[in-house]
Amino acid sequence: MLNGIHAVLWLSLFVISACAISQERLPPEVTDFIQLLVEGREPTLAVHAKFSGECGGESELAFELKECRSRGWDTYSESCIAFTRQRCHAAKQESSLELNWLRERFSTVGKSYQLISVQSQSANIDLLEVEIGSNNFLLFYDASSHPPSGLVVGVHSVNGNKVTDYLKME
Repeated sequence: MLNGIHAVLWLSLFVISACAISQERLPPEVTDFIQLLVEGREPTLAVHAKFSGECGGESELAFELKECRSRGWDTYSESCIAFTRQRCHAAKQESSLELNWLRERFSTVGKSYQLISVQSQSANIDLLEVEIGSNNFLLFYDASSHPPSGLVVGVHSVNGNKVTDYLKME
């Protein structure tokens, strides 16, 4: 009986150690990106650009265009174009619409996270499933030194649904 208990304790310790090692092996860019979702202060557009390309990339633009439509502007209107340009030029002062939406929508601030799995897509591209609080985020990670799109780390989906699908529901 005692040997069975020891075996269970050793197995538990091994599993806990394996999870800790997996967390430590997350690439620094991925860890830094996750910190933007869980830390208390709102991430700026300039900080988001480090992971998604200039001005937050295409993913941030989707949120800016959503904001334009909510203001009654056509996406190709002078007002909308000026809005997106102004945000890009003042990136250090502007908060990231995408990251702050994710933080609010999925209540990630202050939550712990855990790496669940890694799916290798190619030599440089991985999809990482990360649990943040009670939500499963599938993160895209490009380990290339200079990815053509500028996208280094981004959110592919949350709880099995693409972010664009969530936006369509709103």
